[in-house]
Amino acid sequence: MPLRNSLVIIAFIFFIACKSGGKQNIQTDGPVGYNWQEPEKTVLSEELDEISGIYFDDARNAINAVNDEQGVLFSISIADSKQQLRSRFHKGGDYEDICFVDPYPYALKSNGDVLKISHPFTDSISSKESKINLKGKNDFEAILHDPGKSRLLIFCKNCIAFPVSPAVFSYNLITDQFDSVLAFNIALESPVKELLNKNDNLQISGAAIHPKTGDWYLIASVNHLLLIADQNGKIKAGYRLNKKLFKQPEGICFAPNGDLYISNEARNGTPNMLKFSFMNQQE
Repeated sequence: MPLRNSLVIIAFIFFIACKSGGKQNIQTDGPVGYNWQEPEKTVLSEELDEISGIYFDDARNAINAVNDEQGVLFSISIADSKQQLRSRFHKGGDYEDICFVDPYPYALKSNGDVLKISHPFTDSISSKESKINLKGKNDFEAILHDPGKSRLLIFCKNCIAFPVSPAVFSYNLITDQFDSVLAFNIALESPVKELLNKNDNLQISGAAIHPKTGDWYLIASVNHLLLIADQNGKIKAGYRLNKKLFKQPEGICFAPNGDLYISNEARNGTPNMLKFSFMNQQE
């Protein structure tokens, strides 16, 4: 090969390497331990078109869910998704996520208020609402149980006072009250900054803790990202989500064995649940 042609090829390879250097931490697959390309898909009923939050109900072997506006808790059997229970815990509202701290489910409203639900799926079901003390119009979409500190973490998708780095607030499970100060902000550093499009803000819409690793798994539906954070909220890995597979991912939870469930709102189609089985040999 002539020297000139060789130099042209080397220069081209160098150019491509430089262009991609800032993106080297970006992953297009999924977390270790899962076959990210072939999930088990379950189509959900029309009543769950706006399914917004889920948690695993070990006692019932079911996925329990809330959807926007109804104030109803749904139970979807793992064995047969057509076996579904519904239990109204409150009047209508904008409910964005839910988590479980035995024996109570906790539902999150979009304004940041939290409802503690007692006796779900019984005639005695009731709920108690705790209001967050935060001025202005804010948008919350994710709630996480932090067992090491006996608290719930409430992730603000859009907060007026914190327009860039997502704000996380703490709800004390002992006092059933919000802490008076902000828990922390999620730092927009590597690998998050490489995954975000220019001028985009990170908008967390779902959160869950991996039962085997203790890592936090955070869904950002608008950004179409899955992020993995340590137990202090520091992001250590990130993955782009396929928009064809994840139409509008809002809910995320784990089974005790590590199986991962992600729910998608209907988005001009039908709502669904994606199950990613955990492969124990990769723990």
